[in-house]
Amino acid sequence: LFPGAFDGFPTGASIEAGLCGVPVFCTDILNQNIAFKDGEEIVIINRDVEEICDRISHYRLHYDELIELGRRGRQAFHRELGLTLQMKKRFEILDALLLA
Repeated sequence: LFPGAFDGFPTGASIEAGLCGVPVFCTDILNQNIAFKDGEEIVIINRDVEEICDRISHYRLHYDELIELGRRGRQAFHRELGLTLQMKKRFEILDALLLA
């Protein structure tokens, strides 16, 4: 991307990770999250280094919670951004344009 450009929320890398069950820790500076439950499906962090370290340390000490976060996150990413849903929306747009 170029200066001033933004990949959106969540970023493409976060989507790939989440779809694979990797727990996603990400910022949401622009408050774009409308789909994911913070602390249940993803962990939204700010840009404070100490807070980031504290949040990560919590999950290091509570590995079972980290695994559960990844599991719930995977379900949420498939629910919100899975291939079937994404393709359906794209086909609807294409159909509307082709029939116009």
